[in-house]
Amino acid sequence: DITEETVLLALSGPRSTEVLGRFTDKDQLASLPYYSFGFGEVAGIPRVLVATTGYTGEWTYELFLRKDQGEKLWEALVEQPEVVPAGLAARNTLRLEMGYLLCGTDVDEETTPLEAGVSWAVRLEKGDFIGREALLRQKAEGSPRKLYGLISDSMRIIPRDGMPLLDQKGDPIGRITSGSLSPTLQRGIALGYLPFTYKLGEMVYISVRGTLAPLTLTK
Repeated sequence: DITEETVLLALSGPRSTEVLGRFTDKDQLASLPYYSFGFGEVAGIPRVLVATTGYTGEWTYELFLRKDQGEKLWEALVEQPEVVPAGLAARNTLRLEMGYLLCGTDVDEETTPLEAGVSWAVRLEKGDFIGREALLRQKAEGSPRKLYGLISDSMRIIPRDGMPLLDQKGDPIGRITSGSLSPTLQRGIALGYLPFTYKLGEMVYISVRGTLAPLTLTK
């Protein structure tokens, strides 16, 4: 177990291949498909594990290396004019814009893959596994709730994690799991659970300073 001896840096964005190519074998880098990895020398550091496994919605290289070399690689990357350091909150906004789910927030032990819209992650026909019968039953009967994308019509309406989702009478019908202002769209966006009967294009509401503010269900 070398976890405590390992550093992970992620280089993410539309120019990440160009930037990283300045420090490693460009041909080897270009040959990496999505969700794969390889070992190579990066910025003079031998045997860096380079993985195309980011979770931001942008093309990302995750760079695993020994921690005593981490500062050297960090400095090499941030010296590049295109590179800006980004923290957890920035990455969280990116994955939300992409519609990627956050474990413990959008999905947890009380959530099924069918409710969360990730049934592709479960192969019901592969044979027995824990929870299979419950999933088959839910698939046959229908999920009581479903995870929806939500968008506001204004940057002044920003849904936040944990806010109740309301009907037009102001009665609670669900809750937001992840919400933020989208820098890309300049509008509030969110993920939230609602009864499965709701359709894309319909409106639900959140309470903003005592006033019902609309959110539209979107893909």
